[in-house]
Amino acid sequence: MTMQYIWGDKQQYGPFSAGDDGYPCGGEVVRYYRMLKGYNATKFAQLYGQTLGEKAKTRIWVLTMERTNNVPTDITRRRAIADLLGIPYVLLGLSETLAKTPLTTDAPVPQQVAATPRVPKRETVIATLFTEHERVLTSYFNGFYHRHGHAALTEVTRATEEISFWLPHTREHLQQSGITLIARYHRFGAKIAREQQRYDLAVINADQAITHAQEAHKGKPTSDLLAILFSGRGTASFEQESTRIHQAPNYQTAVPFIDAALTHAQSATPFVNGFISLEWALIHAETATSEKEKTAVRKRLIDAYNAASAYREADDIYALKYNLSWYHLAYAEALIALGDYTDAIGELDVAEEMTPLTFPRRFAFIDALRAMAHLGLGEFEEAVSYAKDGLIESRAVKSEYNIARIAKVYRQLRGRYKRSGCLTELGGELAKTHPHLV
Repeated sequence: MTMQYIWGDKQQYGPFSAGDDGYPCGGEVVRYYRMLKGYNATKFAQLYGQTLGEKAKTRIWVLTMERTNNVPTDITRRRAIADLLGIPYVLLGLSETLAKTPLTTDAPVPQQVAATPRVPKRETVIATLFTEHERVLTSYFNGFYHRHGHAALTEVTRATEEISFWLPHTREHLQQSGITLIARYHRFGAKIAREQQRYDLAVINADQAITHAQEAHKGKPTSDLLAILFSGRGTASFEQESTRIHQAPNYQTAVPFIDAALTHAQSATPFVNGFISLEWALIHAETATSEKEKTAVRKRLIDAYNAASAYREADDIYALKYNLSWYHLAYAEALIALGDYTDAIGELDVAEEMTPLTFPRRFAFIDALRAMAHLGLGEFEEAVSYAKDGLIESRAVKSEYNIARIAKVYRQLRGRYKRSGCLTELGGELAKTHPHLV
């Protein structure tokens, strides 16, 4: 971890890292004082542009400047930033000298510094920082569901590192919130990695999420979060197995995690319990062989309905988006695994009607599943047509996982209908971007 220092002749500033110029890292300083001032990144970007008589900067520009310590070197611009945020000029290198003291156990901050109002201010700054990360995480999830593309996994790493750094500098109740926030960031990282078929990273993030949630659980029970995270870990293994081409899938690797999720769900809220029941049924549908096992799956599928039908966006603090749209979609996937292809198509029709137009990823899933269902029924033309549609939609939302499922459908169709022109066309489209799957 980067060395931290208390700065100033009276040790009145910090802690901040040291930059190459011998002064505090500008990005850390700007973020600290921006939070202290109560400005979000968008507000500061607007004020900064107005002060200089320029077009307003963007929120992303501000966050990037802070994270990369790329504060403008022009003196006029630095002064504008300092004046807007109340930053002492010396912290941005606008004065000649600045003393610094290492922030270590061997060189503690003097007692008189600890007794100043800076400590409660720091608590406020850290709480504001965590709130900002909460907001950013929510925007990441919304972007995943509603827009094309993903936040970079590096953003998840940066966020968890920043939150982890501040945990030792705050009190127990904020530490609890910070640890939970780290777990949720890792959950998002696992979700993105799964969609990109980077299953090694998905597993690492999912395991990290569980570890942090278990730590938080010791201080304050978090059955909802633990159930969701164990489910996500099971889904990572499930999706990896479901797209295997050269060997039979082994879904048993996912079972212990989804079973653990169901155990935690027994003491979770009804909403999360319903969501986990659906995910449990989906995975166990692939492993059910006896009628007793299939009956248990169907019961869970039915039990999961009430939670989805009662969905309210305001209550969805973990961004599950578990509404009737997702219920019917996942129900259909489970039915395909059970061999009930006709019923699955009916469920997919309902899912399509209930899916908002702002959820492009779900439409891609629906068409991929339709291709799988029509393949199961031996309906060649329909299977190829939906596979083509699913491929176009999956490319648009950058879903490597869904493209892999479509490629698996293509290979199964090719095994039955080798000389079809429209199937050759589908293979050609796949080969343009994913030749390894063809």
